[in-house]
Amino acid sequence: MLSVLSPIRIPSAFVRAVFLGLVCLWALGGNLLEAQKVEKDRVEAAMALQLLNFVTWPSEKGENDEILLGVFMNNATASDFEELVESPQSGLRCRVKLVDEAVSLEELSSFDVLYFDGSNEAVVGRFISRLDGEGILLMGSFDGFLEMGGMVNFVKKQKRVTFDIDVKNSSRMGIGYRAQLLRIANRVEGDR
Repeated sequence: MLSVLSPIRIPSAFVRAVFLGLVCLWALGGNLLEAQKVEKDRVEAAMALQLLNFVTWPSEKGENDEILLGVFMNNATASDFEELVESPQSGLRCRVKLVDEAVSLEELSSFDVLYFDGSNEAVVGRFISRLDGEGILLMGSFDGFLEMGGMVNFVKKQKRVTFDIDVKNSSRMGIGYRAQLLRIANRVEGDR
């Protein structure tokens, strides 16, 4: 005699629990990725500020002068820099300002540092070409930044943030670095 197999009945409470669990994992995974990006951005901002202590500026810049740091077209990154600069541990005389691509060359020449996070890579190369010889430290955090004329590029390597330096691009702008900084860089390009 043939027996008819009856379908397995899964309680609806179990299905809801599994579905809810998958949704939570998906949401948590997205939040973890976002948290990692936010943490990486904040670490890069902190490293950039620390790195400024090891920069030698063109002769007209005094060691105790306030540093004007421009952040290219990213409010969140500018906020990270501002929070770090305003913290009591900072010790830097630094002012942070948001910069967009419509800024005049005259206003740009007042900056000491420009930071590009890569959110607008398409315009960064054109923007940097306007700055040739201005004595502004150009920092970024995306692939190809040094090739566009950048000087310091923050990179993620094996779960940690480090940086590459292009000495040739820097010296063209009158920017130099102390030997200690060059020794700890992930990669140094150009002539030392």
